Amino acid sequence: MKKIKIGVITILIFISSFFLIKKQQYTQLVKQEMSQYTDSHIVDSQEIDNTKLSYQWINNQYIYQIKLKKTDKTTYITLHYDVPQTILTSVFQPSVKPFQPNIYTHFNGKTIDFDNQLTIDIFKNVSFKHSFSSK
Repeated sequence: MKKIKIGVITILIFISSFFLIKKQQYTQLVKQEMSQYTDSHIVDSQEIDNTKLSYQWINNQYIYQIKLKKTDKTTYITLHYDVPQTILTSVFQPSVKPFQPNIYTHFNGKTIDFDNQLTIDIFKNVSFKHSFSSK
């Protein structure tokens, strides 16, 4: 009985440490992806540091929401990182390779899909572009 408890605790520690490592990897990905926005002062770098990671079990997807600087509360960039593996294969065959994000930007309830290349004017004289190759 004692061995079973130790085994269960060991597995729980292993899985939780895996999620902590994954969260750190995705935090680095967000900072990397958002660097062009922080350089242009559209997004506050502190906002990225404080961004919370959410995870959806149904579609195995990590999500970050970053608010845009000097805008209302409904304007933000959402980064969706789709994980093409099950949790089990992620644990036993962890991949350090960054997953390609899908980036959606919500302006007052309207969703704009940044697919490949799209430029959006946010403010009067400010526009930003995100471009990536689809997998």
